[in-house]
Amino acid sequence: MNRPSRWSHRGVQRFFVIVVALLCTAGVAGGAVAIAAAGSTPRPLGLFSSTDKLPPEKSAELARMQAARDSAAATPLPEPSFVPPTSPQPSRVSMISDAHQSPLGGGVFATSNIWDGPSPVAGEWLVVFAGASTTDANKGPAVLVFAEAADTNAPDQYFKEVGVYTDSAAAGPLSVVSADKTGLTLAADATSAGGVAGGKTSVTFDLSTHTFG
Repeated sequence: MNRPSRWSHRGVQRFFVIVVALLCTAGVAGGAVAIAAAGSTPRPLGLFSSTDKLPPEKSAELARMQAARDSAAATPLPEPSFVPPTSPQPSRVSMISDAHQSPLGGGVFATSNIWDGPSPVAGEWLVVFAGASTTDANKGPAVLVFAEAADTNAPDQYFKEVGVYTDSAAAGPLSVVSADKTGLTLAADATSAGGVAGGKTSVTFDLSTHTFG
């Protein structure tokens, strides 16, 4: 007569459930012990710490990028510079102009015409206003002389008064007739007020000495 088996079907199932539970518990506990022993916490997959070992080519690339950043930070930016555009100015031309205004204004000097041309002084250009001084202290036939740089492209441009020179022997207000290297020839208008009765109607003006002849 056969005896019934000590392990029923239900008993076998219960035995396997207990074994699986024990194995899972042991696995979790072992993982926790390993982490604690390593002194670190688990990291999400794909993240690296400074102690992770990267492939050589990746390490070289990161080193190159860091060196480039360090070099850029150490190199100062150049100072901005600006050079304004320049266009050459035309050269001055000697001429007699039929103009009637001076920098001093009509209340100080009445202008008949203007001559401009090279000065006896190197690098200088003269502008001579011919006419008559109208101030009480210096009234009479006169020339008003200004000087400027002969080179229109020189960095130091100026326009300065040299002086007012009167000719008490002239018959009236002066006007430039011609010029040469040494001076000017001027006509004196005897029909206008301000001159000397019976005075000279033609005079010269020396550009070097600023005297009349």
